[in-house]
Parts: sequence; C-alpha cells; structure tokens
Amino acid sequence: APAFIFLILLSGISPLATDMYLPALPALGRVLHASASTTQLTLTTFLIGLAVGQIVLGPVSDATGRRVFLLAGPIGFVVTSFACALAPNAGVLIAARLLQGFAGAAGVVCARAVVSDYYRGDEAARRFGLLSAVSLLGPILAPAMGGALLMLGDWRLVFYALVLVGLIQLAGVIWAVPETLPASERHPAALGPTIGRMADLLRDRRFMAHVAVACLAVMGFFSYIGGSSFVLEHIYGISSGMYGLIFATDATGMAVASLLFSRFVARWSLVGLRRVGLTMSSSAAALLLVLSI
Repeated sequence: APAFIFLILLSGISPLATDMYLPALPALGRVLHASASTTQLTLTTFLIGLAVGQIVLGPVSDATGRRVFLLAGPIGFVVTSFACALAPNAGVLIAARLLQGFAGAAGVVCARAVVSDYYRGDEAARRFGLLSAVSLLGPILAPAMGGALLMLGDWRLVFYALVLVGLIQLAGVIWAVPETLPASERHPAALGPTIGRMADLLRDRRFMAHVAVACLAVMGFFSYIGGSSFVLEHIYGISSGMYGLIFATDATGMAVASLLFSRFVARWSLVGLRRVGLTMSSSAAALLLVLSI
C-alpha cells in the first residue's frame, strides 16, 4: 500500500507554496525593486501553473502510470524552488513560480489518482476526506511557518524550505509509493476526448453555475491574500510574524465553517446552506467596503 503520509504531503504542496511566503511579499518587493502588483504576480503565476499542470498531467498519467510523474514532479519542484530562491529580479521569480506550480501539480493530481487507483468505497471516501483536510489545515499552518522562517532569515529562506519539502516528497515516493495503475488499466491520453469532456461540462449550465459561484468565492479569497500582507504590514505596521498569526485566524474560520457545514448538510438542503454562506460572505464584504470608505 502507498504510504499515505507522503500522498498528503504531495497533495498539500499548494497551500505550502502559496501561503508560506505571503508574509514575505512586502520584503520581497523591496529587495527586488518590484511594485506590489508585480510582486503579486508571483502568486498568480504559481496558481496558473498549478491549474494548467493538473489539467494536462492528470490525463497523461492515465496513459503512462502515476509513478513517473510522482518522481518527476518533486524533482521539478526542487529545481524550480532553487530557481525562486536564487532569482535576481522579479521577472525571473515570476517565471520560476509558473514552472514551480506546474511541477507541483504533478504531485497534487497524481496523489489523488493513487487514492482512486488503490482504494474503493468508503475507504476511498475516507482517504479523500483526509486529503481535503490538508487544504484546510495548510492555510492555517503555512503563513505561521513562513513568519517563523522570516524571523530567522529573509524571503529566500522560505523557498529553501520548499526545496527541503520537495526532497522529502521525492524520498517518500522512492521509498513508499509504488505504481498503482497497472498497464492493463491504462488508456491513451488522447487530446480530442479530453477536450470533448471539458466542452460537455462547459455546456452544462447547472454545473457551470456551481463553478461560477466557487470561482467567485476563491477569487475573493485570493484577492485578499494577495494584498493583505501589504495592507497589514505597511499601513497597520504589524510584523511578518504577526501577519502569519492573523492569516492563520482567517484560515481557522474557514476550517471551522467547513466543518460546521459538513455536519449540517445531513439536516438542511445544499442550496439552503450555500445561500446562508453566500449571504454571510456578501454581508461581510459589504461591511468591509463601508469600513474602508
């Protein structure tokens, strides 16, 4: 059986690589002589690489097997993390972050595929639930970890820490994550059928309505995390370590809300729960706008 702890680490690379260096964004901009908007591109390009990588590498792994990407992904992540740490200017850092996101996507998509290959039924659902919990715990822990690293060194130390994470991932795959997709169950990764399935989903208006709501919610969250470090550290004068604690408080609220909604879903309708959540978030956003003005 694949060692599940390493699947968790592989699938949790997104919050580590996005949230851990958030407290360092203002300092990064000063050192590289980059504006706030340019500095924020280092976050945007990572997420683009992560998204594109999952779309591309997921279907390809169905044809080649999982292990080749479980090995190549961490290797690429280590190399690109080194490139980020050594970046002499913002342009190089932005490009390295794009490639880092693409490399990290291999672990994210293949770790979930390993679960679907190896486990069935309730056990598979339980394992997927554990992987999902990482996406809730990651944003809680990562900024605090980044803040602690910034007390020991500059923003480059965060990327050296990500190099170490990538090496642990690689060692874990080599040691304890075997191939889980037999050759007999693989099928060609044809571009046409993949695009066709995506087109079918895009034409499903009900499905796309759910996607639109989810995308808008995520856009709001990442708009906040992309600019919050500049606002809190420059305008309110808090330290990078304190920023990590504030962000951890935000993420804890998200985790608690997710837990509560998962408990309520058996009693109330999904549409009703979503309406409650959207009403709360929209009201809070409106209040923040009034306070800002």
